Amino acid sequence: MSDWDKERQEIRHHGLRATASRAAVLRAIRESAVPMTHAEIVDELSTEAWDKATLYRNLVDLADVGLLRRISLSDGIRFEDINHHKGETPVHFVCSRCESVQCLTPWPFKAPPDSRFPRAVAAGQVEVQLRGLCDDCSR
Repeated sequence: MSDWDKERQEIRHHGLRATASRAAVLRAIRESAVPMTHAEIVDELSTEAWDKATLYRNLVDLADVGLLRRISLSDGIRFEDINHHKGETPVHFVCSRCESVQCLTPWPFKAPPDSRFPRAVAAGQVEVQLRGLCDDCSR
């Protein structure tokens, strides 16, 4: 079974029609090392005939059924594969100058079981964002 067939099967499994544009969006996100914006997806898939609105709806649909994760950053919403962090707490470093994003997972922090942290922290059901200057901007 090809990767396209696997992605389409997974999309169908989550209750969506497995259109070519949805499969292309899912593949583009999965091949990216960092979360992507809608504009980056549009650029990535610019050789295809899909319009921007269709690609945005695909991103939202894939996030709504749990195949993608939405990440809210200062430059807008980004999307990443829900399995990108392999069960670890998603941690992203965002450059405060150029807005580049880097994934820092695995994150070494674990809440002590008897701590006063919310259960979601102990279960790793949170997202962590760090801001600062990336290596390129700090030179």
